[in-house]
Amino acid sequence: MVSKALKSAIHEPTRSLFTPILGRRLAIHPAILATFVVSGLMHEVMSFYVGRTWPTWEFTWFFIIHGLYVTIEVEIKKKASKCGWKLHPIISTPLTVGFLMSTAIWLAYAEPIHCLADVREIEEYVALVDYVNHRLRIAPS
Repeated sequence: MVSKALKSAIHEPTRSLFTPILGRRLAIHPAILATFVVSGLMHEVMSFYVGRTWPTWEFTWFFIIHGLYVTIEVEIKKKASKCGWKLHPIISTPLTVGFLMSTAIWLAYAEPIHCLADVREIEEYVALVDYVNHRLRIAPS
C-alpha cells in the first residue's frame, strides 16, 4: 500500500517532470531519489511522533544512501544487460542483504535506540503481562 502511494504520489510525477529535461531513460533516477527521500522524511516524522524526540536525520540518510544505491544499480544492470552479462542471484542477493543490514545497523537501528524505544517496548510487554495476569487472576511467580 505504501509502495503504491509513493509510486503514484512521488515517483510518477517526478519522472514526468524530468522526462522532458533528461529523457525517459534518465528521468527514472531523480524519480527514484525523490521517492527514497520522501520515504526517509516520513520515517523521521514517524520517529518524531513515536519517540517524542527531535529528528537526528539518520532515517533520511539511510533512505538517501539506498536511493543512490538503487539508481547506481539500475544503471549498472542496464549497461551489463546490453553486454549480455547478468549477476547470478546467489551473488547479488547476499550483496544486497549485506548492504541493507550494514546500513540498517549503522543508521536505521540507531534512531529507536536514541529515543529509548527498546526500553519502552520492554516496559510495555511487562505491563501487558501484568495486565493479563491480573485479568486471569494468576499469582505472580
